[in-house]
Amino acid sequence: MPDSAILSTAVGELDTPYLELIDALRIAPRASWAELSAVLATPASTLRRRYRRLIENNVMRMGVEFYSAASASELSFVTIEADPAQREDVLDALCRIPEIVFVEDLLTVADAACHTVTPTLRDLHVRTTPQLRAIPGIRRIHVLPVTTLHVTGAAWSDRVINPSQRHRLERLGTDNEARRPQHPPSALERAGIGILARDARVPISDFARRLDLSATTARRLLRGILSRDDVRIRLQTSPAYLGYPIVATFYCHCAGERTPDLAVFAREHLHARMAASVVGTVSFLFACYLTHIGQTEQIQRRLRQSFPDVTIGDVALSMRRRKDHGWIFDAHDRIVDHDDGFGMVW
Repeated sequence: MPDSAILSTAVGELDTPYLELIDALRIAPRASWAELSAVLATPASTLRRRYRRLIENNVMRMGVEFYSAASASELSFVTIEADPAQREDVLDALCRIPEIVFVEDLLTVADAACHTVTPTLRDLHVRTTPQLRAIPGIRRIHVLPVTTLHVTGAAWSDRVINPSQRHRLERLGTDNEARRPQHPPSALERAGIGILARDARVPISDFARRLDLSATTARRLLRGILSRDDVRIRLQTSPAYLGYPIVATFYCHCAGERTPDLAVFAREHLHARMAASVVGTVSFLFACYLTHIGQTEQIQRRLRQSFPDVTIGDVALSMRRRKDHGWIFDAHDRIVDHDDGFGMVW
């Protein structure tokens, strides 16, 4: 596929050079084009052009997220059943609630799956859940509070680049910087975070101009923001563009002492993008990107072989993402808007 081929309206897997660039940027999101060029053995001008095409065609975005640490917030998984005649209105309304950071359509189990992040479970109960119940067309709400997040989607990698390249990129990554303890951000930091939320690779000259700062002061502010313990850079793109048109979430019952081993197995052997212990009708769930529906059987078979004592319940299938940490997706999986609420990450 030539560089210009990503202009197709239909969702299709990106060519390998684009996948390599996306994988590299997940690891080293603020690395310079020269640094990325040295690792990927591709001219910096070519990488810059590919990046620009991904952005211009709404295939990918990179933004910082200002969030509360896991110890200061509560993550819950929520499934929604809706009246068929009002399904679209329900999904649109879900995307407008700031505490709901993730929304996807479901083909099985329910109509929609959401992730909520609230300061406490009480906030979920007294503030967020009433907002859900007030949406016309919602028939049923099922909540699974998370006790432990074992595998996070922000850390998922497509494993396109080789181990040597990955090691070199990890040395360039912002997560290697010393992290500062949390403190309330200043007004200037909040303004900077607001700019970086939409473009984590904004040139320092633009960053300085928009904040009316000198380049030296802007650079110091940028370093300070990225070293905060409550700020992370997250790359967003539809899994369909990566070659994974289906997302499957497996709901399981397992004894508590088996959970750590199950989480490791899900991450290392099933390439899970998310795994968590929850409280409710199930005790553990994990999600995987799939290239075809038959992989659900393969995953269940491998899980039963390695963990015969684990019971697999429902499998929720999704082929469309509506919202992911502030970014809004259209029906073609293109990123078309941002909700301007600093998305949370876990």
